[in-house]
This record gives sequence, C-alpha cells and structure tokens, in this order.
Amino acid sequence: MGLGSWYSVRMSVLKVVKSENLRKTYSQSSRYLWQDIMECVPPPIVEEDEKLPKPKKNKSSKIPAGKTQRIRLFPTQEEKSKLKRWMGTARWTYNRCLVAVEKEGIERTKKALRAQCLNAANFNNTELQWVLETPYDIRDEAMNNLLKSYSSNFAAKQKKFKMKFRSKKDQQQSIAILSKHWDKSKGVYTFLCKMKSAKNLLAELHYDSRLVMNQLGEFYLCIPQPLEIWAKNQGPTQSDAVIALDPGVRTFITGYDPSGQAVEWGKNDISRIYRLSHIYDKIQSTHDSIHRKVHKRKRYKLRRVMLRIHKKIRCLINDCHHKLAK
Repeated sequence: MGLGSWYSVRMSVLKVVKSENLRKTYSQSSRYLWQDIMECVPPPIVEEDEKLPKPKKNKSSKIPAGKTQRIRLFPTQEEKSKLKRWMGTARWTYNRCLVAVEKEGIERTKKALRAQCLNAANFNNTELQWVLETPYDIRDEAMNNLLKSYSSNFAAKQKKFKMKFRSKKDQQQSIAILSKHWDKSKGVYTFLCKMKSAKNLLAELHYDSRLVMNQLGEFYLCIPQPLEIWAKNQGPTQSDAVIALDPGVRTFITGYDPSGQAVEWGKNDISRIYRLSHIYDKIQSTHDSIHRKVHKRKRYKLRRVMLRIHKKIRCLINDCHHKLAK
C-alpha cells in the first residue's frame, strides 16, 4: 500500500485476551412492536382533474456537469505571455463593469454593459486600444462572471453586500474557454488544444471550461464532466471485511481488524510536515522583518519560496489522504 510513498505503512498482530466470564450487555428483543393499532383509513381517490401538473421538459439535452477534471498545462513563453495578457484584460473588464454598475449607474444587464464596456466603439481613438487585442468572448465572460456574482448574492437574500475588485495579487487568475473555440483550426484560439500537458487533452470540449493560473505561474485547464451515477450498489452483497479506524497525530491512522491485525498508516511521519512548517515560519519571519522599498525584490522572492513550500506540504498531505481512501 505504501510502496514508493513518503510515509510508512506497518502491519502487526495484536494479542487479544478473550474472557469467558463476561456479562451480557444485551436483552432479548421483542417479537412485536409496542405501538397502538391505528384505524384503517382508506386512501383518498384523486380525480382526473386534480392530477399533478406535468413536469416541464428540459430544453437542452446535455447532461449537467457534476465534477471537474484539472489538467496541468506547460505553455511556451510566447503562449504564457498571451494567456497572461488575456487574463489581465479579463480582470480589467470585470473591474470596469463593476465601476459602471456601482458608480455610473449602468443597469445590470448584458446589453447595457456590452454597450458601455465591451463594444469596440468605446476604445477607438483612445489609449485603451490594447483591450481589443483580447478576444471578445473572453471579455464577455468576465462581464458574465460579475452578473453571476450579483445573482448569487441576491439569491442568498443578502441584505448588504459589497462587490470587490479583482486584483493581480489574488490567489489565482482565470479566463473562460468556450467549447466552440476549442477545436478551431484558424484564429487566435488554435494554440490552446496544442499546448503540452500532463495528460492528453480532449479533441472536443462538451462544456465551457476555465483556464486557471495560480500565484506560482502554473497553468491548469479545468474541464467540467458529467457525474457517473450508478443505478445499483456496486459493492458486494455480503462482506466480512470490516476495519475500525482510529485517527491520531503521531500516527495518522490506525486500523484494527476483527482477526487481530493492526495497520499503522504514517507512524511518526508527521515530523517531515513539521520540518517544512518550521522552515516556512522562519522564511515568513524574515519576510515580515523587511520593510524598505529597496528590498521589495527580496520580499517577492521570499513569498515565492513560501508558496512553493506550502504547495509541497499540501501535495504530501493529499498524497497520503488519496492513497488511504483507495
């Protein structure tokens, strides 16, 4: 189970002493229920006119997505600069639409926001012609994200809420990739399906996806997929394989088998997480002790190191959790 892993898995046999003079802790169950007999009431007869209305038919035959597959991408330097430029324009469009709604009194509708913030007529003979270098659909989806944020707050019946601007310092940046643009042979989207990736990219997208960049500059493609629903229980009908799990700190999980065997999962391996956390704390202390502007490049490098250590800790923990769940 733990072959090739950073943690250890040990099995042992427990010595269980069985006592024959144990008192019974149960009583014989009754063969009938202690409940008063209720009067038999015939079910009401429903006439044809009182039948329930027919459910509305779904206009789209596409199965709704229930899960997301995340694939790591390895774009070239030219592709990276283009994707970063698109994400920056999408962020600017989101903030521009927010200003138009909150301060300029523009209606929260697609038609009004497109006329004010997206159409090419707003950027002619201005210093903002760089906005038109980003495809229209990417900027349009940034506007749709703002409208969806408003709708979710109104649906939650929030009396007072304040929409925040997007920042370049956010934990992640993302843009929408529409499914109709994925397999294009010409145009600005042709490089998307040809980028290097950790897994083979799909030849066709059935759902609109998102391309995400984290603070370390790593790119991921998040592809929605339908959730597989099994009609019947796939587990065995009868099984004697039962184990009791006991979580802990020094030993992550200890499993006890009815036959007397015990499995210790990750015994004393938490020390590696402690060492990484200690290094993280020391770097954070050094970062917080630097205040002058002349050292801003050093602070930036320290933040990058902290992010890499945090990712390393998260990956180690996820590796242990996922292999244990299997």
